[in-house]
Amino acid sequence: MDSILDLIPQLMNSGATSQLSQQIGADEQTTQQGLAAAVPVLLAALSRNASNPGGAEELYGALARDHDGSLLDNPATALGSGAAMQDGFGILQHVLGGQQGQVAQTLSRQTGLDPATAGQLLAAAAPLVLAWLGRSQRQQGLDPGGLQGYLGGQYQQAEAATPGLMGVAEQFLDSNRDGSMVDDITRLAGQFFGRR
Repeated sequence: MDSILDLIPQLMNSGATSQLSQQIGADEQTTQQGLAAAVPVLLAALSRNASNPGGAEELYGALARDHDGSLLDNPATALGSGAAMQDGFGILQHVLGGQQGQVAQTLSRQTGLDPATAGQLLAAAAPLVLAWLGRSQRQQGLDPGGLQGYLGGQYQQAEAATPGLMGVAEQFLDSNRDGSMVDDITRLAGQFFGRR
């Protein structure tokens, strides 16, 4: 099973992170650091949301309607158009709900991006994550129950790749504190990507 954490190196190699850094006005290293934190947080949130049948059905429907994976055929172009980011803001509302602002604020503190720019980065990451899931869902013919199990497997695989990474992401999503956990996520994700 491919790991969703492989998405970051794929985006780096495709030039998408370079394109995104230009679009949000940040340097490429900071953009990569932000994405390395955003992907596990989004995976943890999706896994949590899909842990009940209703949530799994809702995610399955969203993937079937809007996320066939084609965004990943040329992510740099998709990010350059700005349309993916606009879609991402709506996705974040569904995935993170009332925690969207908190996640952006914490990402801002840990990366040095201003909160609005951190929010843009999260919005760009969201459709890429769903494109990856949508492609996997189609390739494997997953129904809602299968998708629920697949997300659980991705969570476990990510946790095994970098012990503590997903637990920190979960704790952050459940936390109302000042957000030092995104720093932990970034550090742990950086260790993983550094040895790829």
